[in-house]
Amino acid sequence: MNRPGIIALGTGVAALLIGSLALPNVLTPSTEKTGDQALATRLLELAEASTEGQYHHLSAAIITPEGTTFAGLGADENTEMEIGSVTKTMTSLLLAQAAQSGAVALDDRAGDHLPLGDQPFTLEDLATHRSGLPRIDLSAGNTANLLWSQVHASDPYSLSVDELAAVVREAPLEEPGTVSYSNMGVGALGQAVAAAQGLSYRDLLQRDVFDRLGMTASSLPVTPDNLGPDARGGYTETGRPAKPWTVGAEAPSGGARSTATDMARYARALLTDDAALGIPAATVLDPRHEVAEGAQIGLAWFVTQDEDRTITWHNGGTGGHRTFLVLDREARKAVYVIGDTTASVDGIGLALLREENNS
Repeated sequence: MNRPGIIALGTGVAALLIGSLALPNVLTPSTEKTGDQALATRLLELAEASTEGQYHHLSAAIITPEGTTFAGLGADENTEMEIGSVTKTMTSLLLAQAAQSGAVALDDRAGDHLPLGDQPFTLEDLATHRSGLPRIDLSAGNTANLLWSQVHASDPYSLSVDELAAVVREAPLEEPGTVSYSNMGVGALGQAVAAAQGLSYRDLLQRDVFDRLGMTASSLPVTPDNLGPDARGGYTETGRPAKPWTVGAEAPSGGARSTATDMARYARALLTDDAALGIPAATVLDPRHEVAEGAQIGLAWFVTQDEDRTITWHNGGTGGHRTFLVLDREARKAVYVIGDTTASVDGIGLALLREENNS
């Protein structure tokens, strides 16, 4: 796949900030293989051949009509990690469910449900990154916070819902109607959909995604106080331990934690139109708008061509994790890969899907 410019690196902000002030710590892919040994061996080969950066622990799942195969390197299908912006696809699912129930309409102004002043964008605009909102808050005060977080390898997102609404209310819009990736926008989307139903986003996600789909090991901490004692934070680009990210009010854009087991359940539900979704999967997966030549977007999901196949995907990143979930809807197959460093796992996931389709 020729990765388009809209590729979704989740809530990560490293590209906008200064590099680490610490000396680098060299990481290597773990040689401790878990799960299916053939898949674990292939995972190690792909990690060692990649030029994307340093890998350490990896976990993968291949989902097919025949079953699910798990493998890992220093991690297994029950290892909880930060899924980053793959959370956005769950936020879009909550939007579609709320529209199905009548709690909201896709063409509602987001300001109908959150105090966003005269901002004109709709809930669908937010879900398809067409609101015109910036990717992140780059005001002077927040830029200083982002720089501090980069130096200390900590979570740069800590706004309350009221603070997020205030930032979005005052944010300038650039080219509304054009797809421009916005973490801020999906944060506001999730909070608006939750507010319309009188719930917190955390409670709504738990009830209508995690509980419905049996994703018993998944969670949305929102604040560090809600992290478990063994919560992992991963590693930065230079190999420093990164503190866990919980993302505050912007958690709808990238705050979920999950396991390969749960993410395989999620992928299979989407591939099979599981009734537990509460909507036809096509509602979120089908493309709605053009992004760039050869690329489209559904409700959060990107749709592109990979070789001769159409793939539907989202990736994500936090301060210490990278994630990739890709669906081949025609073949009813999916691949999920997550790693606990900031090296992209997109290429690994695509290679595994191609090999599965060619086997």
